[in-house]
Amino acid sequence: MATYKVTNACVNGKGTVEYVKPVNKKKSVVGIPATVKIGGVTYKVTGIAKNAFKNNKYIKRLTIEKN
Repeated sequence: MATYKVTNACVNGKGTVEYVKPVNKKKSVVGIPATVKIGGVTYKVTGIAKNAFKNNKYIKRLTIEKN
């Protein structure tokens, strides 16, 4: 589970978001999916915020899908 910021609003069922930060900062394994569903709309994850994992000492493994 994570926080996302919409970077391109949904047009014709297509939109993009940016990964902002994990909800649980004490999680050791984090995965960033290729797409997320928010409010019934599927968005493509196209970026990671600059300070998404700043001062997070718990992360041991990060998985980023194809986008």
